[in-house]
Amino acid sequence: MKAQSPHPRNRTAARAAAAALAALAAAAPGAALAQEGGALTLGEVVRRTLDGSPTIQLARARLDAGRGELLSSAAPFDLQVGAGVAGERQNRLEPDAQTGLLERLSLRSTRYSVGAARQTRSGITVSPQLSVSRTAYDGAPVADATASVGLDVTVPLLRDRWGRATAAPERAARVALRADELDVRHGIAGGVFDAAAAYWEYAAAHERLGVYTRAEERARTRLERTRTLVAADERPASDLHPLEASLARARMSRISAEQGVEETRRRLGLAMGVEPAEIAALAAPATAFPTAAPWLPDDAEERRLVALAVSRRADLAAGTLDRRSVEILVDGARSELQPRLDLQVGVGYSGRQMSSGYGGLVEPLFQDVPGLNATFGLRYAFPVGNAAARGLALQRQAAGEQQRIAERSLAREIESGVRVAVAALRRRAAEVAEAERAVELYRTTVENEQTKSGLGAATVFDVIFAEDNLTAALLNVVAGRQGYAVALAQLRYETGTMVEDGEAGPTVETAKLLERP
Repeated sequence: MKAQSPHPRNRTAARAAAAALAALAAAAPGAALAQEGGALTLGEVVRRTLDGSPTIQLARARLDAGRGELLSSAAPFDLQVGAGVAGERQNRLEPDAQTGLLERLSLRSTRYSVGAARQTRSGITVSPQLSVSRTAYDGAPVADATASVGLDVTVPLLRDRWGRATAAPERAARVALRADELDVRHGIAGGVFDAAAAYWEYAAAHERLGVYTRAEERARTRLERTRTLVAADERPASDLHPLEASLARARMSRISAEQGVEETRRRLGLAMGVEPAEIAALAAPATAFPTAAPWLPDDAEERRLVALAVSRRADLAAGTLDRRSVEILVDGARSELQPRLDLQVGVGYSGRQMSSGYGGLVEPLFQDVPGLNATFGLRYAFPVGNAAARGLALQRQAAGEQQRIAERSLAREIESGVRVAVAALRRRAAEVAEAERAVELYRTTVENEQTKSGLGAATVFDVIFAEDNLTAALLNVVAGRQGYAVALAQLRYETGTMVEDGEAGPTVETAKLLERP
């Protein structure tokens, strides 16, 4: 939405206040830092935040964990392959067919088998198998070799029909992974908002330092001029005490403001995710506060922004996917409550060869095969208690209800958050306009009090009081502009319009942090 033009009176006040603040900032130590070590722009803060923010890194780590969970949830559908080889030698006492006397016989057997099993995501299990055995007696001219090849298929008809139970964890993990991707997007929005708010706080701390530095300079100048007048017997010596106290107070405020710069620099560095050694070297802020244009949104505009948030907020979309993920698990748990009724179908063939060599280990697979064999059957199992399945179903139903409650709560929070952010931005713009107007009025008051003091019509206390009010008004302008800049970023965050989808992934356009959605 295009910003409205400010009132001419406010525009004049804004220009004057901006000029005053620029002059104050130029005299601050932060200005020297910007010239010596470069300047820190909001765009650079956003770029480094995307790379190093702990909030964003945690979201990406959770996404990696989600990928691992999806991979592990597919384990039931891995192909299982098995093979075995065995040999055996037996000594037996068998009666001779002619004499009836027992004689010792040595029996040698060799067996090998290969099998596989694969459960599909539709719940059907397929198991191909192959086995061959060869048995020979010492002294016998031939050996007995048999082979069998088969394919068994099990189809669930009640429990786990269409893979509702076994495939549910994987389907739920796939949906949850999409939610994790949205969580990364929301984590980027949150991390960038935190960094932007910290940047504006850092910028405000620099401007406050400039205001206090100029106030200290004015107090020192007043004191030096008055000392000259006292030395010339044009002013009483008693005028020096309040001026010295005013200078001490201004010096204390400037020292406190210097510490404020250090503290806000630290908070900014932590939000960006930079190392402690780099935090101390962060340059002065260079991006100016956005212009606080008057804004009077109506009900239709608020409804538009609320609808925009509902459609764009990544955390709300992630919550919907999380609920869907839980619903899939609930459906799978309900399937486990049913009795098991499986259709079992098998097809295969068997072969047999009397062979004199080790060819019997392979020849029965393809020679003298009598034909195909087929099996058909039903297997039924009814769990009488089934406590585990019932307990799991109750747990997942409760988890689903919790997710629905959380989703509804988040939707309410988003709507109320948008409305509060709209009100905050509107009021912040009005605050800045009033603060800038106050600066102009107090500047005139200071000039008048100084003139009156020179004529003897005003006391030193009157001048000090007027200049203190000017300093407070300048600080109010700084606070108002900081609040307006943060409110802009807050409205972007609340409406979900801070992050866009780029070719390489989610991106943030710095310019959007300086304008309304």
